[in-house]
Amino acid sequence: MKYITESSNYDKNGRGASIGVGDMKPLDIIKKYAPWFDMNEADIIFRGMYDKGDFYKIDPSSSTRVSANTSNYYTLLIDSFESWGEYPKRSNSIICGSSRIITKSYSYKFQKRDMYVVIPLVEDCEFSIAPVDDFWESFENVNDELSIDTLMEFNLILTQYFNVKETDTLIEIKDKINLKHGDMPDDYWTSFQNGIDKHGSVYEYFDYIFSPNLNGFVKIQYDNGTVLPKHRELWTDSECLLVRASLLGY
Repeated sequence: MKYITESSNYDKNGRGASIGVGDMKPLDIIKKYAPWFDMNEADIIFRGMYDKGDFYKIDPSSSTRVSANTSNYYTLLIDSFESWGEYPKRSNSIICGSSRIITKSYSYKFQKRDMYVVIPLVEDCEFSIAPVDDFWESFENVNDELSIDTLMEFNLILTQYFNVKETDTLIEIKDKINLKHGDMPDDYWTSFQNGIDKHGSVYEYFDYIFSPNLNGFVKIQYDNGTVLPKHRELWTDSECLLVRASLLGY
């Protein structure tokens, strides 16, 4: 008998309730849980993740996601920024991609991971789309303002110059970034001071430079007619069915 694992968490052990689906074929299971979805019409969305069986149903909005392979500071900040208010929160979303090749290479890079097709249960659900294939490299406006290359360097700024720690809450992070830390060179602080003069505080300055509009992010409603841009990272907080990609010919 086939089973669908139903869960809201991101635990690599894949704990969750199992739902029996008998000997139903993959396309019949898709039709049962996402009757709107047409494999022949839709642009396919992929996700590389720990092996959780052939079928996996997840409600990302009911749990809190922590950034993988890095500190979680920027996720907390971005989710709190007013400029991101109309976008699905990354901490309550499932992260996906529009590129089968990139997703498969990611799955191979990290052991015990496999590639899945991501199918929202509801038509016209919202997806956020990054301007490139990696969220970390998507903030050209931030890079220009702070003279950095990726969000990894932004995390270093927070830890080195503002003394932000992994255990800090959002309120603690906001309090710290609105104060100059003693280790920050005066000439580097000048750029932050200019931001404060224009926007009121470092936090509000960060809100401005991280704006999705200034950095090329877009938000879409996903249906069978949606044409997805190539090689992009996407995310949604909508409930989804994940099907092992090899069962669908990918």
